[in-house]
Amino acid sequence: LAKWCPRSMLGLLEEMSLEGYRTYREHIGKGPVRQCIHAAGVDTTPWLHLHTLCDTGAVDGIRSTTSAVWCGRMTGEVDSAAMVARRIVEWTLGGPPAAKHYTSC
Repeated sequence: LAKWCPRSMLGLLEEMSLEGYRTYREHIGKGPVRQCIHAAGVDTTPWLHLHTLCDTGAVDGIRSTTSAVWCGRMTGEVDSAAMVARRIVEWTLGGPPAAKHYTSC
């Protein structure tokens, strides 16, 4: 995503985070959630996906951020989704994104 569609990366991740949170609340229950995303090329699933699970849960045996996976807590909708997306982008890029005018996507 960072390589092929950097201009849309933040918005897409924010939408994924928000929809994961909403779906969890609709089908599972209320309260904070944990969201995790694998680094490119690390997972056996060849497409971008975000795990949303209970706050105390783990996915693939992972509960916290490493070099191979990012995990964070989400407590609300819009503000938390934006924060989750920014943190994933910073984790992916190794810091805040540089101000660039991308032409892709």
